[in-house]
Amino acid sequence: MSDKHDDDQFDTSAVTPPQPDFGETLQALRDYENKDTGTTAIYGLSGITQDQLAEVKPLWEALKPVSRRKIMREIATKSEVDFMLEYSIFGNFGLDDADSGVREAAIDTLWFDNSLTLMNRLIKMAENDTDIDVRASALNEVGRFILMGELEDIP
Repeated sequence: MSDKHDDDQFDTSAVTPPQPDFGETLQALRDYENKDTGTTAIYGLSGITQDQLAEVKPLWEALKPVSRRKIMREIATKSEVDFMLEYSIFGNFGLDDADSGVREAAIDTLWFDNSLTLMNRLIKMAENDTDIDVRASALNEVGRFILMGELEDIP
């Protein structure tokens, strides 16, 4: 008797839709507040480069704070359930957003980043951010670095 599951393959297309091209991502950000383009924007921002970020930045800053918060929160959620998505450049960019809700969601987006650079940035945010919720989120994330230090996973 053969086991049917031995021949099954995991279909990643059911988890991650095809990556939109960068032009589609830019257009989705332009149209975000007028059309339902959130999925394209969210998946298109995965894996962007620093050069691409320079093109995204003015479109991002033109969005209303509530839209930026919504996108960054969705990115944080997607990054936790779909490990094929990579938002380190965009998440770090979000840490400097003028809106505290975006900064807080950006911290959640970077849950996988164990770099000392991020740790130091979070410490500064915990000490200096103008918003108490952002300071609390930053401090919460610093806690995981403390644990990693105790476990000798980081110096």
